[in-house]
Amino acid sequence: MSLESPVPHDDGATDHRKRQAGTPTGSGCPPPPPIELKFFGFANKPGEPKKIFLSHGEDIFIASEGDIVNRRYRVLKISPAAVDIEDVLNNNRQSIPLTQS
Repeated sequence: MSLESPVPHDDGATDHRKRQAGTPTGSGCPPPPPIELKFFGFANKPGEPKKIFLSHGEDIFIASEGDIVNRRYRVLKISPAAVDIEDVLNNNRQSIPLTQS
């Protein structure tokens, strides 16, 4: 095992200290914001794609798989208990459970 001596710089810092100070903790990027949609129901008509009801604050959206909601959320997959949503601005995916009221 060999040990290297740290090289001093003009500011008094050494390569060793700079390497430690510059080492990122974790991924270096903050996590994407959570998707704040609520999934609260279905609308089904025979022969038509399944539609879901989503809310964001006071806004209500009706969407099918593949639709974009609120100009940023893509509905990926609809299942009986949850909907998979992608935030296209942050490249973040999240499964949102059906809300019971």
